[in-house]
Amino acid sequence: MDLNKQEKTMADVILVSYNPAFFMLGMQHGESVSVYTTTPEGAKAFAENLTKRVAEYESTIRKIDSSGLQLGTVSPIQPRK
Repeated sequence: MDLNKQEKTMADVILVSYNPAFFMLGMQHGESVSVYTTTPEGAKAFAENLTKRVAEYESTIRKIDSSGLQLGTVSPIQPRK
């Protein structure tokens, strides 16, 4: 699947929580939140894939500086009401 061809919603904040059975990823966008659940194994595979993709991005495009990122920062591409 080519994700570049899919409709996108920008996540302004990503929250992560877990319980003994599964992990929860809360993707906040504007006033809404979408919650996704996955198994612990799925969460670990996601974390490994994300780490790999971030490293690829930084080696080919630019170093990411997240020091100024604050919770509640609204994305510049998120539609405003």
